[in-house]
Amino acid sequence: MTTVETAREAKNRHSARLLGQPGVEGVGVERRDGDWVVVIHADPAERDTVRLPRELDGVPVVVAWDGPFQAGR
Repeated sequence: MTTVETAREAKNRHSARLLGQPGVEGVGVERRDGDWVVVIHADPAERDTVRLPRELDGVPVVVAWDGPFQAGR
């Protein structure tokens, strides 16, 4: 099980690179099904072109195809 600290560290290490990819709108950390994951918010229009990881430093990644990211949503 991933801790929130481990998920935040992975997010912090990889956010700049991820945000540099076309279609990536935001990167966050959320609790899903009792585990902490890195969530990549991406533009659904880029679904066929953007390539995103399934994990970062052993932390699961969830891709949210929801367009522009707004913190606190």
